[in-house]
Amino acid sequence: MAEKRLKVVIALYHKLPPWNLPQRMVVSLRDEFTSVDIERANSQEELERRIVEADILFGWRLPMEVFLRARRLKWVHVAAAGVGGSLHKEIIDSPVILTNCRGIHSIPAAEHAMGLILSLLRKLPLAVKYQIRGEWGTEGMLEGVHQFDELYSKTMGIIGLGSIGRQIAKRANCFGMRVAATKRHSLEELPEGVDQLLPPEELPLLLKEADWVVISVPLTSRTRGLIGKGEFALMKRSAYLINISRGKIIQEKALIKALEEGKIAGAALDVFEDEPLPQGSPLYGMDNVIITPHIAGLSRYYFQRAVDIFRSNLSKYIKGQPLINVVDKKEGY
Repeated sequence: MAEKRLKVVIALYHKLPPWNLPQRMVVSLRDEFTSVDIERANSQEELERRIVEADILFGWRLPMEVFLRARRLKWVHVAAAGVGGSLHKEIIDSPVILTNCRGIHSIPAAEHAMGLILSLLRKLPLAVKYQIRGEWGTEGMLEGVHQFDELYSKTMGIIGLGSIGRQIAKRANCFGMRVAATKRHSLEELPEGVDQLLPPEELPLLLKEADWVVISVPLTSRTRGLIGKGEFALMKRSAYLINISRGKIIQEKALIKALEEGKIAGAALDVFEDEPLPQGSPLYGMDNVIITPHIAGLSRYYFQRAVDIFRSNLSKYIKGQPLINVVDKKEGY
């Protein structure tokens, strides 16, 4: 009896066209891995049908109802860094290997973070408002408590020194900033651009010293609600908070109150507790807040990078070699 061919199902479909994997990339994988059956699912209904005999899933996430239909599934590769949508108890307890595209967002997310910081620093949202109204706006730009400042010699505190945090540190260093960061596991040498590395328990020290606090830590049971009333009380009144990670890391009501009471100078947020951010949120009307709709990790090179990681892992899987970016399902990253 002939040995069953390895079967891969690619389920990278979305209601928004830019989030659908280009067909040419599916073709390129088929051309390279001729000994593997590579199928594509363009809807959940199609995915539920194809997953039954699949060995490998390459998709955005693994819904519980899809997992329960799988008979042969051995490995799931998520085309993103976050894997929360795939971490159901049954999956965690199963022998199915879970890998992700950790590192794929690092360059665009770091650039996005620096863009938000510079926009707050140089009052660019206010300048755009004057431009739209056809006004010069010099007097208005000079009004207010927060005057034009510089990044030079300021302290950036990065919560979570993973791939994104490291890229942010490099860029902050180029602006002449001092960079302190927290990281769960110690390193023998300080990464490029980092002046001080602290364990998570030293977060209060980082918050007290930082002029700019950037959240780039993954959402886990340890980090959910990490930043709340007590943490805002530690921050400088002149400090700004940037979140490009996950919304639930910040206690949003506490953030709103801190902004309303002037406990911190402002914030730039790409992620929120509930998305889309509800229309009635006070955050929309705050002049010292910049909101972007969860786009920090986007790039024209996204799919090419995601496919390259999957291609490398598929080659390793076929050869029986250890995979990269394996997720600790119990830790969540």
